[in-house]
Amino acid sequence: MEKREYHVKLKFTTPVLGTSNTSSFYLQKNREEIEKLRRELEKHGIDAQVGDAEDGLEAIEEIGKKMTVFRRDEKGNPILLGYMIKGFLKTATATLDLFMKAKRGKKEPEPLSEYMVKKVIDLHFFPTYQIHFLDEKGEIITDSLVKVFERPLRGMTAQGERVTIAISEMIEPPCFIEFDITCVMPEKVEKLLPQFSGNDPILQYLREAFLYGEYCGIGQFRSGQFGRFVIQELRKNEA
Repeated sequence: MEKREYHVKLKFTTPVLGTSNTSSFYLQKNREEIEKLRRELEKHGIDAQVGDAEDGLEAIEEIGKKMTVFRRDEKGNPILLGYMIKGFLKTATATLDLFMKAKRGKKEPEPLSEYMVKKVIDLHFFPTYQIHFLDEKGEIITDSLVKVFERPLRGMTAQGERVTIAISEMIEPPCFIEFDITCVMPEKVEKLLPQFSGNDPILQYLREAFLYGEYCGIGQFRSGQFGRFVIQELRKNEA
């Protein structure tokens, strides 16, 4: 089976927010960490006394409804998972109409539906599974550099408009991510890229897609301009 591998390095220009549910990470923390969560809850007017292990889990679940965090590697360092890169590619490709297909009776190719865009990316593009955040020296950003960001959320309820506080872990720029993307059966993908000429239409497609990151980023609260990035490096890996 033919495949091609591409190397990508992105530089974040705005803070990145975690997307994972709190409990999936904090359930593994010790009692001291639970106590910190309790204090965070009380700061926002939520009563969460921690008396025993069961109460501690309840406190975690309560704050977990309002807080999102980064996934961690085995050493506790924050990471992104490859599916988030896939998700970004799906959004960029569908928004920019980057996949095109000729249709019978039509002179010009037409954009693929959003459903078909998702299918193509799921079946043909495979990013690195665990992606670390890097500083300007290329060193892994550790848990100690992760901050907390709070923002109000407004919503309409049966009792009228209500405002709650959403909490997310945050990594501030300058920070980078560096990863590889493998494209399997690239000849099939190239048939969907008639607008790109040259030796490697897939490389051109990836560049066009990741350029969209200057406007719509990765992570939580993308609509608020968080997680935006620019391309630092994009190339095909030599076999």
